[in-house]
Amino acid sequence: MILEADIGVGIYGQEGMRAVDTCDFAIGEFRYLWHLLFKHGRLNYMRMSELISYFFYKNYIYTVLQILYSSVNGFSGQTIFPDWFLTYYNMWLTALPIAIKASIDQDVFPIEAMDGI
Repeated sequence: MILEADIGVGIYGQEGMRAVDTCDFAIGEFRYLWHLLFKHGRLNYMRMSELISYFFYKNYIYTVLQILYSSVNGFSGQTIFPDWFLTYYNMWLTALPIAIKASIDQDVFPIEAMDGI
């Protein structure tokens, strides 16, 4: 069941270590499951929502510029940007901010530090 799940959580116990060996996260007691779900899940949700908002903003800017140029150009079908520009625009404005965000992003706090949060 752990192998079929998106994220597997194993609990150390007397039943053996097979679940812990094949899981993504291993916890010692059920009380740590709350921290794992609500703290790590919340941080992951915030990261993903920020990333999706950035993608919409990036594509919105590109589309608005193209629509404004088309309206000035009489909707002739001519593009403001060459074909290679869209490739590099998406590559640099998608990969570079993610790399910067990943390098300065803070990982999940240790469980001992989360008790007071």
